[in-house]
Amino acid sequence: MTIGFTPAATINTLKARAQILAAIRAYFLQHNVTEVDVPALGRFSVTDVHLAALAVEVGDSTQYLQTSPEFYMKRLLAAGMGDIYSLGKAYRADESGSRHRPEFTMLEWYRCGFDDAALMADIAGLLQAVGASQTIKQVAYGEVFERITGLNPHTAGEQGDDSLA
Repeated sequence: MTIGFTPAATINTLKARAQILAAIRAYFLQHNVTEVDVPALGRFSVTDVHLAALAVEVGDSTQYLQTSPEFYMKRLLAAGMGDIYSLGKAYRADESGSRHRPEFTMLEWYRCGFDDAALMADIAGLLQAVGASQTIKQVAYGEVFERITGLNPHTAGEQGDDSLA
């Protein structure tokens, strides 16, 4: 008997997604990073002018579906929560296309006391945990910037280049 409902993703894709989400959670558990569940609805929208929040009428007030867990997570950090991550839904009104939807799953995490090198190693470890098979090469921002623009971002202003002012 056919019910007449076809899911947007294949069963194999959904199972692979579930495995990746489980691997992400296992990685952070192993590294003592606490998962937090933040509100999806908030009284205010984001301040980033490049992100459009979805407005929702709740009773006699307008609330906003969150474009990212960032603001709630930063409140937790300020309260002393420590290393945290959120793996959940986020919403953006301006996301629409064959690879973008207004509702999507977002991973966001914060590591206290990590410098850029430690964060890059953390990202590499996470990618390996979810099965990334490609070699991960760590490249410093300044090196990439200079390769693309021909300017050293750390000394360009000191060299008297007025085009950067």
